[in-house]
Amino acid sequence: MAAGQRMLRLVEHDAELDDRARTLVELADELAAEAHELSRQWDELAELVGAALAEDEQSAKAVPEGEPGEAHLVALEMKLSGHDRDAVLAHLRSAFADTAADSDLEVAVQEVFAGRFGPASPA
Repeated sequence: MAAGQRMLRLVEHDAELDDRARTLVELADELAAEAHELSRQWDELAELVGAALAEDEQSAKAVPEGEPGEAHLVALEMKLSGHDRDAVLAHLRSAFADTAADSDLEVAVQEVFAGRFGPASPA
């Protein structure tokens, strides 16, 4: 009987080890799934932070809204001196040819003559 009891204990011990091994495998699978999800979330966060930083860089390069740039100031001064829109734009194109896009200069003239910077032009 002693041999039978020993064998029974070994079988019970093996079953307990099998249960523990299955539990460990399940826990390892859950841990791997959680690690994968965390990795995905970190990637998503990195994309969001990268986009925000790029947006901040673009904003820092642009003239802050509400503050006139140099072209705006020149256009305003010329407008107040009596020059018309075409003369102001021609001067800005000449003076800022190397430093500003033509479309930016057109916007500056439009904003100045619309009264965004300084008084509006008479209707």
